[in-house]
Amino acid sequence: MVDIVRAQKDELDEVVEVINENIPLAKRITPQKARSKDLKLYVLKMDGKIIGCCGIRHRTQNACELVHGVVEKEYRGKGFGRKMIEFMIEEGFKDYNKLFMTVNANNEPALKLASSMGFVEEGLLKHHFKQESHVYILSKFKHDNTR
Repeated sequence: MVDIVRAQKDELDEVVEVINENIPLAKRITPQKARSKDLKLYVLKMDGKIIGCCGIRHRTQNACELVHGVVEKEYRGKGFGRKMIEFMIEEGFKDYNKLFMTVNANNEPALKLASSMGFVEEGLLKHHFKQESHVYILSKFKHDNTR
């Protein structure tokens, strides 16, 4: 059985480890950031084992950023990333009208998935995390007429 639930305080060290093992160096998280009041971290669990995580970070009164979306390598390609994004969309639109995320320009699977779920490109940040790294800003609006 697979569930997505809010990460508990006693799970945060494990969540930080999952993020830092699966996300490029420049987007890593510290235990202090994991405990930030503007960040809600969620875990994807299969039979009680954490196999992925995702987060929603408050940015403005109108917008939140979807962050730290990652699935452990052995569980990728099985629909868990889509399940997490669906969850974050539902949760994010409870409080915000705009959701956005940054995706590495070389991460074709993530770009394709986000596009298939209605996220649109708003911009490209060149050399954002490191010299050779570009990231797209992708957004989804609660009401399409707000674009």
